[in-house]
Amino acid sequence: VAVGIYQAGMRIFQTGTQVATVLSNVFLPRASANFESIDTFTKEARRIQIVFISTGAVLGLFIGVFSSYIVRLLFGADFLPVAVLLPLFGLLFYLRFVAGAWGIVLTACGQQVFRAATTGVYWLVILALAVWLVPSYGIRGWLTALCIGTIGLILFYAVRASRYLTTSWDLAAATILCGLLFLPLLWRSLNVGEH
Repeated sequence: VAVGIYQAGMRIFQTGTQVATVLSNVFLPRASANFESIDTFTKEARRIQIVFISTGAVLGLFIGVFSSYIVRLLFGADFLPVAVLLPLFGLLFYLRFVAGAWGIVLTACGQQVFRAATTGVYWLVILALAVWLVPSYGIRGWLTALCIGTIGLILFYAVRASRYLTTSWDLAAATILCGLLFLPLLWRSLNVGEH
């Protein structure tokens, strides 16, 4: 049952992440073409961040807020336990979009080797967290490990990308504030899941 519930949530998550692939295909050539000028590249990186942060936040919050409706519509009432997990899937969705924006910036800078190495560390961190969280919290523990790992990935990417562009604290603040919007949904989900 737990695997079916997780797979249902992942189907919703993966459908939404296709938007990130389309956005990446739009922005990567533009970012690469502007890499030589730090000012132009910084403006393009900022545009990428704004689009990815806002798209990830809107779609992730939509998944979290309308979780019961989405599950009923796509899977039927038998899968309503998935609805309790969708706020975590929504947060993970948002975090993956933020990481994706930084990933485009790093790829445009020719940092594919760094990205590959960081991804290896990312999965090691997730697996270490999962060993601790999954036995106690099940699917929620796995999703939490993915979220924590993705936050670490974002931080590594952002620090590395700051070598190639002028950093902007307003975008960092917007990223954090959008992430905080998920807290009420996660709190509600946690309380519903315990009853």
